[in-house]
Amino acid sequence: MNSLFFGTGNLGADPIVRDVPVDGGGTTKVVNLRVRFDRPRPKKDGGYEDKGGFWADVALFGNRAEPLSKLLHKGARVAVLGELYQDEYEKDEESRTALAVTASFVGPDPIAIESVTFRSRTRVDEMAAAEEEVAA
Repeated sequence: MNSLFFGTGNLGADPIVRDVPVDGGGTTKVVNLRVRFDRPRPKKDGGYEDKGGFWADVALFGNRAEPLSKLLHKGARVAVLGELYQDEYEKDEESRTALAVTASFVGPDPIAIESVTFRSRTRVDEMAAAEEEVAA
């Protein structure tokens, strides 16, 4: 069962970008991330304490994959929106499960940003049109 998910956490490793086949031929980019989603809770002294969290594999497909891989690095704080599901796999002849997210959005968490440079509006429109074309 898939569930809508939004969480913030830190990358446990540098992003990995790959080309994957799509229905009807051709390929699309995917960026794979390993994220530790935490549960910080305020303490009376003004600090925070982690009340537990979890690791999840995150995959983001499409035109955003490669630029995101260039922007993020191990330890970066990210915000993730997507579908959370339980992935089942075999390892050493044992059945195992892990949490995974197929993301519709991944971006740097604003709390960790020092400065931002935006692309021109024309370039953003071109990239969005190319992404819609691939999805069709």
